[in-house]
Amino acid sequence: MSTIKVEQTVLESIKNRRSVYPEVFTDELVTKEELEQLLEMANYAPNHKLTQPWRFKVAAGDRKTDFAEAMVAAYEAVVPVEKQLPKKPRTLRKRAQKSSFMLAICMQRDPKASLPEWEELAAMSMAVQNIWLVGEAMGIGMYWGSPGFMVRPEIREFLQLAEGETCYGLLFIGRKPEELDLVSSRTPISEKVSWL
Repeated sequence: MSTIKVEQTVLESIKNRRSVYPEVFTDELVTKEELEQLLEMANYAPNHKLTQPWRFKVAAGDRKTDFAEAMVAAYEAVVPVEKQLPKKPRTLRKRAQKSSFMLAICMQRDPKASLPEWEELAAMSMAVQNIWLVGEAMGIGMYWGSPGFMVRPEIREFLQLAEGETCYGLLFIGRKPEELDLVSSRTPISEKVSWL
């Protein structure tokens, strides 16, 4: 696999990374080659005992529409009719349409349970962080959605999850506008650090 040149330092990517709503993705598609590089970088996330628990299910083309319909079905099955928001199905469908790829974020639990589950969740999250930081450097936007209905049977069936595999949300992936200016609302790190 060829390596695609990135234009930011690691420090810049960390500081510049933001959630980018799919509604603002441009019409320029993220390529399969770019996505494959992102996924390759996920594979270098730290993980205890090398369980490598991250799993990703990629939806592209018409499968994005199918994925959105599975999510709509799950939403309608879990939310009482009187509490359903008419815009929710429209939003899910629109985000699927605007994205180049939809990436289900899954974790395969170590069948031996040789380490605490939280460690594998942390490793999965670090794999996603790798994807996001490299994507930022490549001008790729992402939004991590984690609706509660991702654990529904409709989603498990669509994603063909294995025994012990759980979906924790999905990344909508697309090209972000160059002029997009998202300001950080972080409080100073000094408020979160205590020296012992």
